[in-house]
Amino acid sequence: MPETRDNTRDTNKRLTSDEVKERNVLLKKMDENGDYIRIKHDLYAKLLQDDAWRERMLQQTRECVHRRGLGL
Repeated sequence: MPETRDNTRDTNKRLTSDEVKERNVLLKKMDENGDYIRIKHDLYAKLLQDDAWRERMLQQTRECVHRRGLGL
């Protein structure tokens, strides 16, 4: 059976080798000057604004601490 998948969509999602190199250089610069960590912290803070998500994370953290405290 012939493949009917639209390959243009997949091609558009992939980066060219030049784009990959440019992305890697950008990520390296961000890591060197601390921007990467600041962005991660900012995104984490934005996620915490969602009360339901925060409550789930707090509950999971409490469960993990409790298990570790009990030596499980």
